[in-house]
Amino acid sequence: MEKFLNSRILIVDDEPANIFFLKGILEGEGYRVITASNGMECLDILKDTRPDVILLDIMMPVITGIEVLDKIQKNENTRNIPVIMVTAKTESTDVEEALDKGAVEYIKKPIDEVELLARLRTTLRIKKNEDTLREMLQSKKDFIKIISQDLREPFSSISGFAEMLYYDKELVNNLNSYHKNFLKNIISSSHNIVDYFNKLLNWTNLEGKEIKLRLADVSLLKLINSSVVVYQTIIKEKKIKLVNEVDEDLTVKVDKTYFRQVINNLISNAVKFTPDKGEIKISSDKDRKNTKLIISDTGLGIPDIKPEVMFGRFINTPARGTRGEKGTGLGLGICKKILDAHGFDITYRTQPREGTDFIITMYA
Repeated sequence: MEKFLNSRILIVDDEPANIFFLKGILEGEGYRVITASNGMECLDILKDTRPDVILLDIMMPVITGIEVLDKIQKNENTRNIPVIMVTAKTESTDVEEALDKGAVEYIKKPIDEVELLARLRTTLRIKKNEDTLREMLQSKKDFIKIISQDLREPFSSISGFAEMLYYDKELVNNLNSYHKNFLKNIISSSHNIVDYFNKLLNWTNLEGKEIKLRLADVSLLKLINSSVVVYQTIIKEKKIKLVNEVDEDLTVKVDKTYFRQVINNLISNAVKFTPDKGEIKISSDKDRKNTKLIISDTGLGIPDIKPEVMFGRFINTPARGTRGEKGTGLGLGICKKILDAHGFDITYRTQPREGTDFIITMYA
């Protein structure tokens, strides 16, 4: 039987006899016990102490257990503490209300010792698993922060050095237009990456909240062209035919940085999975209400994976490209989250060995 020795249990009850009874049982099992004789004393204790579980009586004077539970759940510092309600009442509505407000369990008086210890062990086991998961998520968040910060600096340096070269008149006068465009692309691409890293850092700080967008009217064609240029070299190497039929007058209201990342991911996938001498077509379709962006390829197609998995946070075994290119399995999950934040939809049509169409629907 799993033991949770030294776990701290806060007992909240206005009856001294009940506190004495519960304290004796729990301390006998190796738990550390804290006590409060009313709801206000409980809330004062929680200002400085974080018990592992709270045993909270429902019926108390001045402030009821339900009201105390409500305050615990509304406080960011205490809402993760599991609360087991202790009740002498038999009405199911009271228990239902407590569970709806966030209580994890309930025990009815008179308390059975075996039941109490069993429910307490179960609650502590769940808490231990949740704490481990939270620590893992925090570690992942910290990792993303570190990587973003570490990569942002060198890309900022690349951009700075490229700008120094581009604005050096003596040097630029000796370059042909082809090499000047190379410098412009280095500057543009590194700026985009730095901007994205900045957004990524902000994203990790949101801790599950919605992405904060900075919406503006943006030329869709210019946005696509700025993404295509990043993959121009590999497109030429694979001799892929790129057809861009996006209306040059079409503007969309998006967060430029985030939406560019969506386009980058989709074009990257199209290039990766399209074989040599294949074709990638980018087109748009606008009616009175909606605008659609379609990115099509003549590539490998998508295997039989459910869309909710395909657009999930990650894919455990991401497919390899036509030249063995590795993927992270994160791209489409990121696209979905960004488009959800915009209120847009993304779907796809696919045929194995014939290609895939990704369709983004942007609502007016």
